[in-house]
Order: sequence, then structure tokens, then C-alpha cells
Amino acid sequence: MSSKPFDEASLRALGTGLKDGRLDREQYRQGLTALLLQRFGCSRATVWQLAGEAGRRTLRCVDARSIAGPLDAGYMLGEHEFGGYFAELIKTGVYVCSNTLADPKLAALRHRHEQPDGTRALLDAAFAINGAAFGVLCCEQTGGPRRWKLPEVCDLKRIAAIVSLQIARIDVPVIG
Repeated sequence: MSSKPFDEASLRALGTGLKDGRLDREQYRQGLTALLLQRFGCSRATVWQLAGEAGRRTLRCVDARSIAGPLDAGYMLGEHEFGGYFAELIKTGVYVCSNTLADPKLAALRHRHEQPDGTRALLDAAFAINGAAFGVLCCEQTGGPRRWKLPEVCDLKRIAAIVSLQIARIDVPVIG
């Protein structure tokens, strides 16, 4: 679970590459998840797109990567099952969970979290376009609970803010 300092130059290079066409949307997302894995020393990193109206929002995983390499994406989470999670994430911009098995807001995922490779801790940050939440960056830890440190929470929020600006600069949706 060792983490490295936040590499802002690499994140900015991803945004510049996307803006000038050297990177496509998929390469940008893959770069984001690789950067999250490096910074946070977590087991998995995912990027999610948020869609829909309040009360009926969904999150769709658009990129997933583990320390071993790329993972299948496409998972969907609905606000109807995870209302408490969605509410906190939208209101505060971050969701910090040191033990997913003990978190009542994530109870609907308990069957997945209990698996040997299940997520046992997560740190999520929303990013917004024009003030509206648009997606989520997620750091996941398998193998056991993890207490996320304040510098980690602050860095993920800062990364999400930079992603918001990068996406707002281009004309095509990056995350979807």
C-alpha cells in the first residue's frame, strides 16, 4: 500500500495530449487509472461516468485497471440502490470508506466485496462539468480495510478538479 507523491506534471500531460489529439478518450482514461494506481498504491483504480437526473442517476465504469493490468469495465451502479453513497458523493465531492463490509451505504455490494478479490476500502472523488457532477475517480483496496490519509483525500480531490478542467476544455465527452 505504498503511495508516491502526486505527479501533477503527468496529469497535465494527459490533458494536453487529449486536447491536441495525441491521446484519444480511451488512452486518456487509461492514463488516469494508471496515475491513480501509482499515486495511491491501491489495488484497483476506476473511472466512472455519472448520468441521469437526481434520484435516477447511474454510474457506469468506463475504465478499470489493477496493479496487474487492465480490467473489464462496464459495471453499472444505480442511485436507487446506493442513494446514501450518491448523496454524500454529490454533496461533498468525495466518499471515503475504510471498510466496505461495515458501510451501510454500500450494503447492496456486500456480496461482491466479500469475494477474495472484492473491494474492502475505497476512496472516490467526483468531478464536475459546469458545476454538475459528471464522473467519479475511484481508488479501491482489496485484501482488507484501509484507512485513507488526509493527504490522499486532498490529492484525489485535486486530481478530480484538474480532470474537470481538462474535460471542460475539449468539445467531445471524454468519459462517456
